[in-house]
Amino acid sequence: MKPFEKTKTVIRGGILALAAVSLLAVPGCKRGDDVSDPGPPTGPSGKTYFITITASPSVLPSATNATSTITAVLRNYDGSGVGNQGLRFEITDGFNTISVGSLSTKNQTTDAAGVARTTYTVPQTDIETYVWIRATWTTAPWTEEFWSTIPVSLRFKDGPPITNEYPLASFTIVTPSPYDVKQEITFDGKNSVDPDGVVIKYVWDFGDKKAVTSFETMENESPALNQPIVTHKYQLAGSYVVTLKVIDNLGAYDVDQQVILVGTLSGTAPTATYTIVTVGPYLPEQVITFDGTFSSDPDGAIRRWDWDWGDGKFTYNGGRIVTHSWKDVGQYPVTLTVTDDSGLKGIFSQNLLIGGSGTAPTASFFFTPTNPSKGQQVVFDASASSDSDGVVRSYYWTWGDGGHDTQSVPQAYHTYGNDGNYFVLLTVTDDDGLQGITTATVPVGGAGDVNAPTACFVFVTGDGITTAPGPIDVFVGERIKYDASCSGDSDDTPPGIIMTWTWMFGDGTVEHGSIVTHAYAAVGIYNVFLTVMDDEGLNDVTAGQVTVSAGDPPVANAGADQSFSTLACPLVQLVSFSGGSSTDSDGFIVSYTWDFGDGSPTVTAGTPSVVHSYTVTGDVTYTVTLTVTDDDGLTDVDTVTVLLDCT
Repeated sequence: MKPFEKTKTVIRGGILALAAVSLLAVPGCKRGDDVSDPGPPTGPSGKTYFITITASPSVLPSATNATSTITAVLRNYDGSGVGNQGLRFEITDGFNTISVGSLSTKNQTTDAAGVARTTYTVPQTDIETYVWIRATWTTAPWTEEFWSTIPVSLRFKDGPPITNEYPLASFTIVTPSPYDVKQEITFDGKNSVDPDGVVIKYVWDFGDKKAVTSFETMENESPALNQPIVTHKYQLAGSYVVTLKVIDNLGAYDVDQQVILVGTLSGTAPTATYTIVTVGPYLPEQVITFDGTFSSDPDGAIRRWDWDWGDGKFTYNGGRIVTHSWKDVGQYPVTLTVTDDSGLKGIFSQNLLIGGSGTAPTASFFFTPTNPSKGQQVVFDASASSDSDGVVRSYYWTWGDGGHDTQSVPQAYHTYGNDGNYFVLLTVTDDDGLQGITTATVPVGGAGDVNAPTACFVFVTGDGITTAPGPIDVFVGERIKYDASCSGDSDDTPPGIIMTWTWMFGDGTVEHGSIVTHAYAAVGIYNVFLTVMDDEGLNDVTAGQVTVSAGDPPVANAGADQSFSTLACPLVQLVSFSGGSSTDSDGFIVSYTWDFGDGSPTVTAGTPSVVHSYTVTGDVTYTVTLTVTDDDGLTDVDTVTVLLDCT
């Protein structure tokens, strides 16, 4: 097992599951965790040491006397074992030792291969909890310094399923900006909460390859054993991403991230944001589309988009629109980091639930005053946002001026420093990890003189049915019309005109024009964004939703088999075919393609009947194939035989 490599926690109804995690001082992992590597400790002469730990068997029945062999291995920098060293095994709640189950022995000495073992016995208990078994290096001078942990999930056999809400990570940078090189900067994560338990672990990553966790400190940090408040000093000027990962008492985690600028830098940092184009709920192996187009840079251009999927996989410089799929059920923090042409960074992260169920929430908000002045505080209220099968947990605001904010309450406040029209995007996330979005334009200053245009569009299906912007149901391959003729700029004095229409269809396709058509190639739910710009250079955005399904294919019917005999040879025989009994339950058939089986060219027609001539020189049987295609682009095939008996 490699350093910091982990096996997956196995949790099943009515069992005790043990899962080994070979990492240093990072307990509380659950299936699918992506644990930040804090870097292994160093020993004499700069050598690096690490401890790995495993459990066998990995699954045990609960409320029994079943046992599992716990094996810890102490290795040095080249992977070889370190012998004759003391290791102490303990059962903990992630920090403090507890008495849940028992160990056959706690203190062991590693053999020549660096291996030490103990046996864990399942308790006779009806409680629901997690415990962590920890192995600590006890030989001087390294006593109490090096740890390795193993999470053990425990569930009573006849009890209810384990349920757990995810914690909410949140931190502030206490030290006022600007920040200098080698300045001590304080970070405060005490506002992180767990709605149904407690936060037991804080893992900090400062973006400069230095990290501090609840069990260890690195150079230039103050002691922070299981403390939400830490300090850090940056040795070089730069733009750094600071990450706080909090883990609760049942192993669930959440992540909060911010960008900090240190030293003298030129330019203003960009703002990262993205929308999840594919609408949930999301399943394992499902391809999900993410759109970072609305990320912005106030004084330059964004040069790269780096995506961290939270499952240990990354898409570096992947562009604005990317896709990803997850193998396992779980909650994953999806992080976009954008870098501008000055090398400055912006970051945005939100959690995505894979394997969840339910209905996505509905986002809605209003703001007051409706025509604020420059420097005037604007109140945004999303209380009208709702979730039909749960509750809204978080509100993410993109202000349109490079700022953004995440709140657990529906009210937010923002002040604009310049006149203009600002596009505000609200993303709400419910307790199932599903999301809803809505947008509005805030006109700041000059109200009544120059106003932003109004974006508007309708869907027009192939059979002429017009629908307001969503949601609308279509099929794979079905081409529909998007009509933005209702967009306008009549609020200006005198009235203005729309100059450009930009469509983003959520599948990576972008079109321009007031009326466009589009067909989707894959099943999914897509958010469609229309951005219009008027002759004053002002913009407005609106969105609609398209649900794309495979549809019902047609049913081909080529008719009955046909037979012709007592014919004098040679001759030319005309044979009539009809596919008129073919049907399509959710539309209509648009074409009939015939392959007559004699090597002649296929024939495609919009009507079901066709006549074909065969040249008969002897007894022969032909297999005739009919392929029908419906208005959704779906097909079906039927065959019929033709027997020509020449006498």
